[in-house]
Amino acid sequence: MNYSLICMDIDGTLVNSDSCVPDEVIAALKKISDMNIKLALVSGRYPSGVRLIEKQLGVNCIKASYAGGYIFDENKCLYSKSLNLETALQVYDIARKNNGDCWFFCGENWFVTEINDGVETECFNVKARPKVVSLDEFNDICGRKEISPNKVLVTGKNIL
Repeated sequence: MNYSLICMDIDGTLVNSDSCVPDEVIAALKKISDMNIKLALVSGRYPSGVRLIEKQLGVNCIKASYAGGYIFDENKCLYSKSLNLETALQVYDIARKNNGDCWFFCGENWFVTEINDGVETECFNVKARPKVVSLDEFNDICGRKEISPNKVLVTGKNIL
C-alpha cells in the first residue's frame, strides 16, 4: 500500500498520560516523514497546543484544531469552518444563565470574558494566554475582523 497522509488524534492516542509523545513513537513518525508521507495532527485543542506536539515530534505536520474546524500548515490557514456569531452568543447566554462561562476560539485567537482557574490551567497546557474581553468587545472584534468562532467551549462547575 502507498500512503500519502497519516492523520493522528493527539489526546488519549498519540500522547501518554504525561502529555508527551513517547520516544519510540517520535522515531517511527520521523521514519514515516522521511518516506515523504505527510503527517497530520488532529485535535480539539487550540492551535498552540497542537503546535506543542508538532514541536515534540520535530517533524512538520498539517495541523487540525477544533476537531477539524481550523486546519493549518505552518502559519497558513488551509481551511476554516465556524459558527455564526449569533449562535455563539446564544451559547454564551445559556452558559451564563447556568453559572457557566464560555471561551471563544477564532482561528489563532482565544477570547475569554474572565480569567479563572480553568483558564489558568489551559494557559499552562497550551503555553498561550487568551485575550480578556467583554462580550461587547468580542462582538465588535468579530464584526471588524469579519471572524466568528471555530469553537465555543462552555466551562464551569455544576452547570446545566
